[in-house]
Amino acid sequence: MQRIGIVAVATALCAARVLAAPLSAYGALPGIEDVAIAPSGDRVAIVGVVDAERTLALIDRDNQPLMAAPVGENKVRDVAFADDTHLLVSISNTVGLSDDFAPGQKIEQRHVIVVDTERKSSFEVFKDKVNSFGGVLGSFGTALVDGRPSGFFSTIKVGKALAIDAAIEDFAPDLFRVDLQSAKVALVSAAESTRRDWVVGSDGTLVAQLDTNPHSGNWVLRSPASGRELARGNDGLDRIDLISQGTRPGTAVLQTLDAQQTDIYTEFDMATGAATPIMAAGEVDRVILDPATRLLVGYVRDGDVPEAVFFDKRRQARMRGTIKAFPGERVRFVGADSAFDSLIVLTDGPDNSGTYWRVDIPTGKAVDIGYRYAAIKGADVAPVAMIDYVAADGLALHGVLTLPRGRAAGKLPLVVLPHGGPAARDHAEFDWWAQALASRGYAVFQPNFRGSTGYGPAFQIAGNGQWGTKMQTDISDGVAALAARGIIDPKRACIMGASYGGYAALAGVTLQQGLYRCAVSVAGVADLQLMKADELGVGPTRVQARNWATLIGARTDLAAISPAMAAARADAPVLLIHGRDDTVVPYAQSTRMAGQLRAAGKPVELVTLKGEDHWLSRGATREAMLVAAVAFIEKHNPPGN
Repeated sequence: MQRIGIVAVATALCAARVLAAPLSAYGALPGIEDVAIAPSGDRVAIVGVVDAERTLALIDRDNQPLMAAPVGENKVRDVAFADDTHLLVSISNTVGLSDDFAPGQKIEQRHVIVVDTERKSSFEVFKDKVNSFGGVLGSFGTALVDGRPSGFFSTIKVGKALAIDAAIEDFAPDLFRVDLQSAKVALVSAAESTRRDWVVGSDGTLVAQLDTNPHSGNWVLRSPASGRELARGNDGLDRIDLISQGTRPGTAVLQTLDAQQTDIYTEFDMATGAATPIMAAGEVDRVILDPATRLLVGYVRDGDVPEAVFFDKRRQARMRGTIKAFPGERVRFVGADSAFDSLIVLTDGPDNSGTYWRVDIPTGKAVDIGYRYAAIKGADVAPVAMIDYVAADGLALHGVLTLPRGRAAGKLPLVVLPHGGPAARDHAEFDWWAQALASRGYAVFQPNFRGSTGYGPAFQIAGNGQWGTKMQTDISDGVAALAARGIIDPKRACIMGASYGGYAALAGVTLQQGLYRCAVSVAGVADLQLMKADELGVGPTRVQARNWATLIGARTDLAAISPAMAAARADAPVLLIHGRDDTVVPYAQSTRMAGQLRAAGKPVELVTLKGEDHWLSRGATREAMLVAAVAFIEKHNPPGN
């Protein structure tokens, strides 16, 4: 396959390369944040940097610009084509709830902007049409209804619940159809007192409806057309989900959990009730839909090397050929047109910090759309590899090791970087945190401890109830394995992480001792009793309580596994970094940890990121986090030569 460089607007999407890669090159938002391709393949939408400004750009098959609009500081979460002329741009912002509802509480509110690329106009879904709470809560696809392009979205109408108790009982969204040309809104299905989920067909009709009782966990799958009940059960861990349409019209895919807590995917024929297993249980990272019909055509299989799997041989063969066109690089499927003639893929590798490509199958050409981190030269990309090791109890474990480029892999200073979640995982790919640290001379270890995804249900379940115990020792067992192989110097190690990874960093110097020279927690959990109160609230449902007990552990001694309660045992300096607008792990977690450490006379610094959320969505504060963290680590664990 011939690979050629990009022209016109796509060239502008790549900032000029510099001679060295400062921390700002790693900490800045990616030069390209998202890419989507139209169902026909004639257009590609890009959220990226053009002339130093974050922009939503539209280019044609020849990479010529069709439209460009600044997005400013908006937190763009997703961009997708509804059809060839309408784009759906999802953004979010942090808002505080009213004092008479939940004083002091904040939520991340999502909004969907419909962009008409022909008329060069736009509108916000539900704005001035529905008095909604929380913006757009769910998106359920698009369809042509009576000749009108339409989108289907859910929200909660203000006024359904006026008191807090009633709000908890009736906090269920309704489904609306939105005309993508006129912005008119029509109610399609009311959720009433249950939590309701839907699958919308390619013609705009309701294919499937799932009603779930949030208190008992009982659920029922129904055909909206006939009202017929097709399946029922109990979901005690809040893991049931209506995924999408199935592989043919009139079908829907339901995700349930079996007795071993394995995700099971079943395709239901909504007319006959026939149920057929589909996709590999426990292996699905995300599903892939045809952009025109919205039918299920494949999925991404999770693992050390994520793999796009397609149900038909033609698509699968074209995906294999695309991967072969980029030897020595990791290739991730991003999207494709409906004919599967034009594919969008993201590659990274030994000399590549991340490049988006449009692959044209009929012509055999691959054109680069642009780079994620254009200021990071190939010579600056540190090598990344998976490593295997064994936990103290014999469990086989895996992790990602990034080594500083140009330094011998012996007795290196180390930064341990456990992931968040904890139901998540790290892959051997370009990671801006790991690469930034490696650029400063550190080996970086990202352990996929028990409880991580991607290694099967048994491995994930093994993490249940292991916060601060075996999940924690899985991390330090990896450090010991690297030291035994002579790769790192165990006396020159720090630990840094975000969210659950921040908890692990704090636990590494409080619940454990003698392992790390310093700890950096970014939006980390410090006090599990406080976190439980925040998550479960005053009147938790039975499902919420059961889910907490399963994941964290049915234990009353949460203080025993809370770093804040063990602050007096901290044996290394601690840096706490937290976004003031975090709606996932409250900012109070870090102030609580800082207060406990100070009361114990322990060295601690607290950096507050104003206007930042849990995901470090803003470029300036993201860079500020990285600069502060690296300076702290270099101070307490100098990389040396």
